[in-house]
Amino acid sequence: MATNLHNVHRNFIYRIEAISPTNTMPGKNFLAFDPNRLQGDEASGMTRAFFVHWKGSDPQTVTADGSDRTTTHRYELTFFYSTHYAHDVLHDIIAQDRHDLVKNLQDQSKIVGYDSGNTTTDVGIYERFFISDEMEMGDDVYTYRQQWTLTINEVS
Repeated sequence: MATNLHNVHRNFIYRIEAISPTNTMPGKNFLAFDPNRLQGDEASGMTRAFFVHWKGSDPQTVTADGSDRTTTHRYELTFFYSTHYAHDVLHDIIAQDRHDLVKNLQDQSKIVGYDSGNTTTDVGIYERFFISDEMEMGDDVYTYRQQWTLTINEVS
């Protein structure tokens, strides 16, 4: 395999969808979707929808014999929340989701696996760090974004 980047992307989705949210939005688990094909609940924010976006990388570090190439990559996670909840309730939901996401994704034991059939597969992540987040209020949907950096072994 030439790169681990595609499995790192899938690791984010797998790990986020596995989180059981601990806030006041019952029955609404995280659900990944394709942002190029917004439909129904995904567009409205009713399903706690999210997508993962690779933003870029830094130059590679290569060992002398070329057998190991590591790179720091930047990712953005985007989540949508329907405004059918009151403003204060939405802030509480997003604050708790923020806690759950950072706690689970920064846990270094969660840097393996990319789906339910490959839960312990090494996908090349050496470390994953939460960098920042932001929220935008819209008329129908609140958008919450998180920025992460990951050090990835590019070759397996």
